[in-house]
Amino acid sequence: MEEASYVPSIVTYNTLLYWYCKRGRYKAASELIDRMSCKGLEADVCTYNMFIDDLCRNNKSAKGYLLLKKMRKKTILPNEVTYNTLINGFVKEGKLGIATRVFDEMLEFNLSPNRIAYNALIGGHCQGGNFGEALRLVDNMEAVGLRPNEVSYGAILNGLCKCGKLNSARRFLERMRKNGIVIGSVAYTMLIDGLCKNGRLDEGVQLLGKMVKSGVNPDVVTYSVLVNGFCRAGKIKNAKEIICKMYKAGNVPNSIVFSNLIYNSCKQGYVIEAIKVYGAMNYSGHDCDLFTYNLLISSLCREGRLQEAEDFLHHMSRIGLVPNSASFDSIINGYGNVGDALKAFSLFDELVNFGHPPNLYTYGSLLKGLCKGGNLELAKQFFDKLKCVPCAVDVVLYNTLIAETCRSGNLQAAIILFDEMVGSDVLPNSYTYASLLAGLCRKGKVAAAILLFGMAMERETFFPNQVVYTCLIDGLFKAGQPKAAAFFYEDMMKKGFYPDTISFNVIIDGYSRTGQMTKVNNFISLMKRVNLSPNLVTYNILLHGYSKKRGISKCFALYDAMTRRGFIPDKLTCHSLILGLCESALLDIGLKILKKMIVEGTVADRFTFNMLITKFSERDEMGKAFDLLNSMNLLGVFPNGETYSAILKGLKRKFGFQEFRKILNEMLGKGIIPTDRQYVALITGMCKVGDVGGAFKLKDEMEALGIASRDVAESAIVRGLVKRGKMEEAMLVLSCMLRVQLVPTLATFTTLIHGLCKEYNLAEALKLRSIMELNGVKLDVVAYNVLITGFCANGDIGPAFELYEEMKERGLCPNTTTYAVLIDTLCRGNNLVKGEMLLMDLEERGLISQDGNTQDLHNRLRMAMKELNIIRRRRKNIGKK
Repeated sequence: MEEASYVPSIVTYNTLLYWYCKRGRYKAASELIDRMSCKGLEADVCTYNMFIDDLCRNNKSAKGYLLLKKMRKKTILPNEVTYNTLINGFVKEGKLGIATRVFDEMLEFNLSPNRIAYNALIGGHCQGGNFGEALRLVDNMEAVGLRPNEVSYGAILNGLCKCGKLNSARRFLERMRKNGIVIGSVAYTMLIDGLCKNGRLDEGVQLLGKMVKSGVNPDVVTYSVLVNGFCRAGKIKNAKEIICKMYKAGNVPNSIVFSNLIYNSCKQGYVIEAIKVYGAMNYSGHDCDLFTYNLLISSLCREGRLQEAEDFLHHMSRIGLVPNSASFDSIINGYGNVGDALKAFSLFDELVNFGHPPNLYTYGSLLKGLCKGGNLELAKQFFDKLKCVPCAVDVVLYNTLIAETCRSGNLQAAIILFDEMVGSDVLPNSYTYASLLAGLCRKGKVAAAILLFGMAMERETFFPNQVVYTCLIDGLFKAGQPKAAAFFYEDMMKKGFYPDTISFNVIIDGYSRTGQMTKVNNFISLMKRVNLSPNLVTYNILLHGYSKKRGISKCFALYDAMTRRGFIPDKLTCHSLILGLCESALLDIGLKILKKMIVEGTVADRFTFNMLITKFSERDEMGKAFDLLNSMNLLGVFPNGETYSAILKGLKRKFGFQEFRKILNEMLGKGIIPTDRQYVALITGMCKVGDVGGAFKLKDEMEALGIASRDVAESAIVRGLVKRGKMEEAMLVLSCMLRVQLVPTLATFTTLIHGLCKEYNLAEALKLRSIMELNGVKLDVVAYNVLITGFCANGDIGPAFELYEEMKERGLCPNTTTYAVLIDTLCRGNNLVKGEMLLMDLEERGLISQDGNTQDLHNRLRMAMKELNIIRRRRKNIGKK
């Protein structure tokens, strides 16, 4: 223009200046103003105001103030707009002090600040929590004839709500109403938001009602504030009620409200509710973003609903939203967690087909799937292949493989992996050492674990944490080393690693297992002192500990405490509580507790059912044992060999051999092969009640199933016939066995000898003893006792003592039964020599005291019998325990 002799006007320069400002070329803009002066055109206040406004908008208010100074030098007087712009700019930058000085300067030059300047300063003071100054400015506004508007009051109201001064905010709202300010939805929403953020949700709902009664219609934002408040508090049901009110008021939730509800439902673990909200969102015509879809997928995976998560992924593709790698990774990790490597790799193929590159997280999930699925060899092969992929192997992958190798018990392979890890410049972390320590402790190699811990401490790269210490403490307790565990606990505390709830649970469990409940209570008190609350695991440990000590009242007190705190009893709770009742012989109460828990939704495990069935069977209450067995089948808790074994023992004692037979058939039907002892017990019992034909059929079935050899089966029949009193038939079966070179068991021979002795057929008994030895079956103490008892009962003291001497010569140690039978026989006779010899043997073995008294033989023998009876009763009591 200048070359063509056109003189640019002030408008032209202002237009160019505006363009420079918008492009951020402030230096060029400043040079343009100087150039205007050279051309005889002085920039006016509008030019400067435009430049200052742009600087303030871009957080360069200080440069704007320099322009103000430049204006005054050029005698261009700034106006209200200049100062208002600068005040607003400084407040926006958080420079409230400078903004206040500019405001004071404005007053000094007799310029009247407008509402914009006042509102900017009021907002700045409220943000800083200086409400006194903000209210003073409101009073100043009124004093100079400026009426505060909704923005002025709104800034203070918003500031009070954000600072939690809600009572002051309520009073200020009333002041606004008295001053004639129309209270709109914005003001109400501010106060409702403040109430919600401070947990006063009920007051927020009441204010909503008051708002509606006042004729102010809540908008979407108002309802959103309440929905968010209830969601943050985990009250999803209340949030849904607010949405219902929203619909009734004619307001439709927007995508933000729906997304918020989905997010918080997922966060609280209500994934089904979140899916329902998603359905309502879709129906309302709102689209979800990728973040919300991924959130729903990951929440379904956390809940173990992997197939539903996979279906949801495919639904995304159908509606045209392309899943990203995070969508796939959630499901791949979910399948990895449950050990379903096949599904995980199937999703991995889909991920690659979509063009998404796998990352470390993806590879880690796949490796985890192979490990948890029991495919350790395949996991190692996959891991070796990953080494060829750049940057695919990190400490997490090594830790996954090392941890699973340790769990499999192959510690040598785990150590090799550890060495390879270090050789590959991948630094082991605390989790690596924790896995190795846990593996060593599980194998009972506590000394090796302590040595490894010491070596790790010497490495400058190893920083132990409470997890590592907890692992060691747990291993030491389980290895029966509570003192060593206590040492490492103290060492952990000295190092500044304070135990968390898991650590306390390990220590409490350790002392509880050894019955040291005083120490358990001390650690519970310590937990409370450090503000740690017991969790469900803690309560279960305590219940189990007190159950073993038969502290029933304490168990019920603990149970009440845990339910009051909102813990839902699980199968371990049920087991521990019923264990205490069983230990205290309160089986009927235990049964009632079990039924109550089942009704309340706690399904007991097999161990609990087996415990009750065993106890009822021992008490011969077979009706209740069978009821429990039926309950197991109805609840889908499958009986195992231990369950049936307990019932069979009870039936054997009650001679319920028909039911015994049915149970064996039920076991076979469920694929549980009965043991040879169970078949033998039934065969013996059937013979005992006279069902010899049935016993032989059962013997054939036993042989067909390969449960035991023919000699074991036929030996059982022989014993059963003897117990039935059919000695001839028993001897006939024995002869048949010997003819086909089947050698009966020692127990069978002993039973036959016992039967012959009862019939005083001692000659046949001795012949049978010879047959035993010819067939390589050596007599044990029980067999000798049977023969000795037989001869003593017949009054043949000589042969009885010969057998006694033979026992000793063969290295068999006579027991209290042997001595009791012989002493009883001697007391009825008068054989001084044999009596003295027997007493000397008893004294040598320390079974009776050596008092050296001069009593007659009969008195000494009677005293010896008393001492033997004491020993026998003591051993019997120990056996019961």
